[in-house]
Amino acid sequence: MKKRVCLIIMMAVALANFVNAQSSFYTKLHARIAEAIHLELPDTLPFCMNNDSTWYFKDKAIRVCTNAFGEVSHIGYKIFDNTIVESYDSPAILNFIERYALELDLRLDGRSPLDRIDLDKVVCRRGNIAMLGNIKADTPFTIQVKERRGFILEWDVNGKKLSLTIPADYQLLFGANAIELEDIFENEVKRTIPKSADDINDELKNADVSKSGNLLVAQSDKYLSEMIRSDIYLTEINGKRKLLIDAKSPLQSIRNIILTGFFYKNIPMSMTLNRYGYKSSKSDVTLQQFVTLCINEGCKLYFGVKERTEHSIKGTLFALNKENAYNHMLSVDFPTSILNGGAESVKGTAYVYIPLQNITEKFFTEGIKK
Repeated sequence: MKKRVCLIIMMAVALANFVNAQSSFYTKLHARIAEAIHLELPDTLPFCMNNDSTWYFKDKAIRVCTNAFGEVSHIGYKIFDNTIVESYDSPAILNFIERYALELDLRLDGRSPLDRIDLDKVVCRRGNIAMLGNIKADTPFTIQVKERRGFILEWDVNGKKLSLTIPADYQLLFGANAIELEDIFENEVKRTIPKSADDINDELKNADVSKSGNLLVAQSDKYLSEMIRSDIYLTEINGKRKLLIDAKSPLQSIRNIILTGFFYKNIPMSMTLNRYGYKSSKSDVTLQQFVTLCINEGCKLYFGVKERTEHSIKGTLFALNKENAYNHMLSVDFPTSILNGGAESVKGTAYVYIPLQNITEKFFTEGIKK
């Protein structure tokens, strides 16, 4: 699925990149690292590249990766074997270790490695941080994920143990502060290509289901309370499952649209992004773009209803990324007339990259109704 998404995006943006005369970087940190190590890049780079054999720094191989738009999205020492990087579902922690080891060598902020890890709350449980420099791609290692809290990585470096605890802080893992992450999200949602109906149907075709009256319920789960759920409603005719989209069942249909992005046409959304420092910005996107971006990030989606009227359903979409301990939220006002072909827009207010360890349950659940 990841390769298919990448291929679709590559085809959509290939023409635009022909006129791009200079390599671009996904974050400001990537640009700073490239400048510090005098990384000589060609004017254009392949899409979804993972190159670990072209560039070196201090006689160590440098891994350079690009995203589906040809932007440099990772620069770091080659610490992990390619097969591990390509097979790991959530490579953020692997990329972080590779980039962080290089950052510690570069001292971009003038701090010593010990001062830097103390600031970042990276704890060296066994061994010392200098041992990162002795790790090779074939060095045995393990990763433990502490849900919503962090990661414990251990290596056997020439017979000695190195153990690091990394907090599940997405700003740290990603290398960008809250303001830059908000900018990145707003840019990403605008250029996200929604999932196709075929992809969505394929995912639901063999899903485990339970019965609710004459409907099937897939992906049934709750988040924080019984009122915030991931339930998707299906009909089954002659053994073939179909996502329920019916004006006669507005609540279930709108829930399905919001949790999957499935609809026969794009649904325009006026999105207000609530930003750090009590600021906000507005964008015209589609609901499907927001939903697809959350899914592409590896988030699981849940929806809670706040208010149901004759003309609209108001609720909150929660996009939970457990491993990296953040949550996106989108409060939506969804006109029911859209189900009958109406041209109205959805109104949405978004909060992105909310760190879970700093947020109380009341923040998420206040105002949610059955």
